Amino acid sequence: MVTIDEMNLKIIKMLEEDGRMTYKEIAERLGRAESTIRDRIQNLEEVGIIKGYRAVVDKHRLGWECDAVVLCNADPFSLNKALDVLSKHEHVHELLQISGDRRLLFRVRTKNSRELEEFITKEAMPLGLVNVDIRMVIGCMPKGCEKNENGNEKPRNKRVRELNRMQVQ
Repeated sequence: MVTIDEMNLKIIKMLEEDGRMTYKEIAERLGRAESTIRDRIQNLEEVGIIKGYRAVVDKHRLGWECDAVVLCNADPFSLNKALDVLSKHEHVHELLQISGDRRLLFRVRTKNSRELEEFITKEAMPLGLVNVDIRMVIGCMPKGCEKNENGNEKPRNKRVRELNRMQVQ
């Protein structure tokens, strides 16, 4: 059993901001021994509080220009199948069961609007989706980013800013 004390909360917050921080970096910032930080992180991982680490990828730079949020309901008899298929589909990047008039919300990324339309009409709708409302994403403010003077996203983390500067040079 892991106690979620102030130190663990600080470690979690630091890793959420930069999952690549080393034990040494965290230890230095918190004024603790590196071994203490390592043990705490390992304990948080073992009990499933920290489930993993991932890269934040700019989908637009990969050619995924169309970003949409779909709100809908599913026929009760096909709900489980729809959830299963959508959760595994390459275009679906987030899938949530929510409260309200429409009980499903999923985020779809495709290369263009034609591909989005084909996905919705040929793959999603046949799963028993009804009352479909598609909203195009026109702007996104990812957690961990802020805008610079030009209006472009600027990572808050100093390490990420340094890496970005190195790539530009």
